[in-house]
Amino acid sequence: MNFEFIPFRLNADLADYKELIDYISSENGIDIYKARDKLPFPIPGLTVRNTNLYFNDGSLITVYIYLVQRHNNIQLDLLDIENFIQKKGYHFNIKQKQIYGWANEGEFLALIFDEEKKSLYMYYSLETYSCL
Repeated sequence: MNFEFIPFRLNADLADYKELIDYISSENGIDIYKARDKLPFPIPGLTVRNTNLYFNDGSLITVYIYLVQRHNNIQLDLLDIENFIQKKGYHFNIKQKQIYGWANEGEFLALIFDEEKKSLYMYYSLETYSCL
């Protein structure tokens, strides 16, 4: 299992993406950028709304990919992802969020449904910096 379908590589240098992203802000030494364009997403049926990238000392540590929820049921969106990466996600709940996660070689990927905000997104991070 790998996460190569994510269009950004963790640990990549900020300069690698300068033409694709715009600066938003800095918070606690972390620089936050937004992808300029909605990127095509390789998982059939899932559409990207926007993407935020987090850099620490010029190195990409976390990517948030906000998705258009296709189904009224997160289970159907989850099934699309599980079928694509061919592995079931581990389920847990944190503060009104349904989270399904996968770990691989120091990286963590999660599909998160925020029940309060009614939003669906993917969280891709180095485990060292993961807030989950």
